[in-house]
Amino acid sequence: RLFDTKIGSLKLMYRASENSFSIKEFHKKCDGQPGTLLLVETEFGKIIGGYTPIAWSSAKKQWAADKSLKSFIFSLNMREKFNLNLAQFAIANNPDKGPIFGCCDICIVDNSNKERSNAEFPISYNNGKYIRSPESSFAFTGHPKGQFLIKEWELFKIDFE
Repeated sequence: RLFDTKIGSLKLMYRASENSFSIKEFHKKCDGQPGTLLLVETEFGKIIGGYTPIAWSSAKKQWAADKSLKSFIFSLNMREKFNLNLAQFAIANNPDKGPIFGCCDICIVDNSNKERSNAEFPISYNNGKYIRSPESSFAFTGHPKGQFLIKEWELFKIDFE
């Protein structure tokens, strides 16, 4: 179970394949929107993602803190949720990149179907079961160095009841 609260509505805001995997389009459609859920399918068939109550921004490169500690990342294949451990590094805003959770625990790049995104998992998010290693990266992304092309990624706006 990912959320403690019941989801009231889920609205697709951005689908990479419908927007040429463009980061510019991601920011155009998603900046300023708090409460979003990211879903990513790696080239290796791994489904990973994250949730943050913090709004995305392309105004400048900066970290965004989540003092509520409600941000998290997850792996459907591993059936694991990883809570935020470093509140000051919940997400990173960058006009040249897509969603970034933590200190690159998940980092989506422009043209991610042709350019490798990465996950330096676990750094800012962890559940205490994993250390940063090729085995952890492989389990999370399907690649021992956490580098992957993306088949599809989507960002949803979530409202809770």
